[in-house]
Amino acid sequence: AGFVECDLSAAYLDGKVLNNLSFMDCNLSGAVFSGSKISQLMALNTNLSNTDWTGTSLLDSAFNQCDVSNAVFQDIRWNNFSLNEGHLSSATWLPSAVEKGLMIKCDFSGLVFDQAKYRNCSFNDSVFSGNRITDSFFLECLFVGCEFDQVSISKSNLSRSIFSTSSVAHSRVIGSVFEDSNFDRAKVRYSEFRQVSLDRSRWVEADLAETKMINCGLNFSDFSNAEIEECFFNDSSVSGSNWHNVDHDEFLTKSQGLGLVPIDKKRLEVDAILFER
Repeated sequence: AGFVECDLSAAYLDGKVLNNLSFMDCNLSGAVFSGSKISQLMALNTNLSNTDWTGTSLLDSAFNQCDVSNAVFQDIRWNNFSLNEGHLSSATWLPSAVEKGLMIKCDFSGLVFDQAKYRNCSFNDSVFSGNRITDSFFLECLFVGCEFDQVSISKSNLSRSIFSTSSVAHSRVIGSVFEDSNFDRAKVRYSEFRQVSLDRSRWVEADLAETKMINCGLNFSDFSNAEIEECFFNDSSVSGSNWHNVDHDEFLTKSQGLGLVPIDKKRLEVDAILFER
């Protein structure tokens, strides 16, 4: 069924099985979907403010350019969906499990992620400000071009995720896992990573300034052509890591430098020719 420019505010649809519904330019504010099983729901430019999605399971659905202010997304289990350009900062966002979610250009400012479970999700070009992420899993997720400001992450696993071209500022990561993650061309400022496993992570052409990586695992990581200024790597393990074209003597100890990938002089010569052009 399809609805266009309809007023369905405060609709009571809890505990239903809902399939193949579309809403365009509709008003669904205050509607209750709690406990429903939903598939193939499409909503475009629709008012979903103050809606209640508690305990819903959702599959193969899309929400684009919808107002989700003050909506409740608690204990939801959603798979293969898109929720693009959503301002979730005023919403209650506490899902049980989210997989294959496409959440592009969303605002997650101020939200708390406790025991969250995300897999194969994309948050590209989204904003995270003032968030707390604890005991959570974001496995194989995309955070390309995201903004992280004053974000606290602890006891969480974000392995095999991509943060390339993202910006991180005034943030703190403690006791977490970012193994095999990609920070290529990311900009990191005034932040701290403490007891974080970053083994096999990539930081190619990243821009790091006034950032601490204390007692971290950076084994077999790649910092090729990174710009690093006033950073500290105290008690961090960097065995087998690549610091091509980086003057690492300024911030790594002699003992840390012994286990690095040897300087590739031929690669330096090629880089010099390319940069001249």
